[in-house]
Amino acid sequence: LLLSPLIAWWVGIQLNLSPTLQELILLQCAAAPIGSAAVFLMLIGLNGGMALLVSALAVLALPATLTIIMAWLAQHTFDVGLGDFFIRACLMVLAPLGCAVLIRKLAGLDRIRRHGASIGGANVAVLIVFAIGVMDENNFKARTDIIISFIFFDYTVEYNL
Repeated sequence: LLLSPLIAWWVGIQLNLSPTLQELILLQCAAAPIGSAAVFLMLIGLNGGMALLVSALAVLALPATLTIIMAWLAQHTFDVGLGDFFIRACLMVLAPLGCAVLIRKLAGLDRIRRHGASIGGANVAVLIVFAIGVMDENNFKARTDIIISFIFFDYTVEYNL
């Protein structure tokens, strides 16, 4: 989380990249590792549990590390202040965590385990909806909330969640 942005910053200076491009590359390099690293490890026969733990901890550390790195290395002022950026990053990280904790508390671990495959399928369906929305934002954006509501309703009714 710290070394990659530093290397990217140094390479950007050496290549004389524009400050805007340097900041974009810096943001990308400072991002938390992808969550699918654990899946890739399991696919090749290795234990993915440690990769999942490291990824989760890196995501939780992201608001602090990214804000510090951007304040230290970025040359431009952002459209949003660093304090607001930190608050937004915290919300992006902590809101899903809070939802997961709440769902686990309300539904119970046994019920979640029992419906694990269905929950995983719903996860994939929602990711597909968002992927289509990102790729075709002009035509799809207005219908995303309807599709997500339909998927949520379908799974809650079918599996008594």
